[in-house]
Amino acid sequence: MTIQVVVAPGRAPKDALGRDLPAGTFAVNEKDPFWARLLRDRDLVPPPASSGSAAATVAQAAPAQEVKK
Repeated sequence: MTIQVVVAPGRAPKDALGRDLPAGTFAVNEKDPFWARLLRDRDLVPPPASSGSAAATVAQAAPAQEVKK
């Protein structure tokens, strides 16, 4: 399964070939033993949620209005 990750602050892990990992968000296969170790050791972490994401947005209820009969 592929997930999006970023390098954790203060960490400088390399890929399996010894290259620097990209800055910013990138995809890894969490089932691959190499990437699973980096995830387990917290060298890679989920990207921070953006403030405009749908999951972070909370719907605000409209104020109730009095119904006149």
